[in-house]
Amino acid sequence: MLRLTPDAARYRTGAQTSDYYRRVLAALREVPAIASAAAVTALPMSTIGSDFTRPYWPEERPPEGAPANAAIRMATPAYFATLGLPVVSGREFGDGDDAAARRVVVVNATLARAAWGTADPVGQRLMLD
Repeated sequence: MLRLTPDAARYRTGAQTSDYYRRVLAALREVPAIASAAAVTALPMSTIGSDFTRPYWPEERPPEGAPANAAIRMATPAYFATLGLPVVSGREFGDGDDAAARRVVVVNATLARAAWGTADPVGQRLMLD
C-alpha cells in the first residue's frame, strides 16, 4: 500500500491529477515485483482519506422522503482484481471509463438489494445527489 498526495501547486486540475495517477500506476506496473497496481480514494474499512457519502435512489423510484446514503469511493481499473475481490455480476471499471465516457458505478450486494431487491442491478440506473 502506498499513500500519495499530488502537489496541488503542480497538479491544479482534475485532468492533471488523473494524468499523474495514470503515470504513477503505469510506472508501478512496470516493476517486476509488482503483480498488480490500482488506486482508490480510501481503502476498505478505512475511516481516513477521501471517503464520502451521498444520497442515492434508483432512477425509476425517486425517494418519497430523505433518501438513503451510500459510501462512495473512486477507484481505478483493476482495483477489485488487485485486492482479489471478485465482481459477482457485471464488470469492473476499465480504461475506457474516463471523464468522457458514460458514467458507470460498481455497487455492493447490500446497496443492490436495497435499491432493486432481487432484480439484477446490471443495467439499472442509480441517481447520486
